[in-house]
Amino acid sequence: MKLVSILLSQSGRLGKVSGKGGGNVYGLNLTKHCEQRYGFLESPRTLDDYNLTKGVTFLHGYFRNEIVIDKFQVFEDGLLVESKVDTDICEEFLDDVLSWAVKEGGISFDQALVSPRIFLSHIEVKLNGSLAGSITKISDLGKEIAATMRGYGHDTPDWELTGLSYGNKRPGDVATFKFERREGSPPPEDIYFATSRMRTKDHLRILEILEKLL
Repeated sequence: MKLVSILLSQSGRLGKVSGKGGGNVYGLNLTKHCEQRYGFLESPRTLDDYNLTKGVTFLHGYFRNEIVIDKFQVFEDGLLVESKVDTDICEEFLDDVLSWAVKEGGISFDQALVSPRIFLSHIEVKLNGSLAGSITKISDLGKEIAATMRGYGHDTPDWELTGLSYGNKRPGDVATFKFERREGSPPPEDIYFATSRMRTKDHLRILEILEKLL
């Protein structure tokens, strides 16, 4: 299997966001430090932009002077970052944010002690194999997906095969794992789109299992 491209990656942290001492976040101070540290081209400017319920949003910044951060959001109950790189780098960005925000950015972040880890991964890959006629071989892959999600702290039953979309029957559960051939991608260079709520490396590991089953 070959990774063609990372289309989107998200990583999030759940926890209470507040100002120092538990008060309100001073938005101008947060904006100044985010712009200075990450060079965001778009930052909150109006009073309404500093609404933590909707999310305080920063767009198009740089991390380590080489990685584009497409979006960074601060909510009252957590942080979310979006980029087109491995989710591990998104995690490093959040670690970096929290390393200075408490000291310089005027933010207090009390991370939830027990909470699921939040990831989203959209990638394109090439597989050595074909989906045609192979559906019966891959039904047990749902057990491996469910085990990975439990490792993130999610309480989930085994996932079921629905075409090449895995999920569960729990109402309101948005967790999905989808894999589909890109339209207009002729063999033998079939390119597939894959999405999951996993870290990039776990997403690729599951796809490698799929490739072997095929």
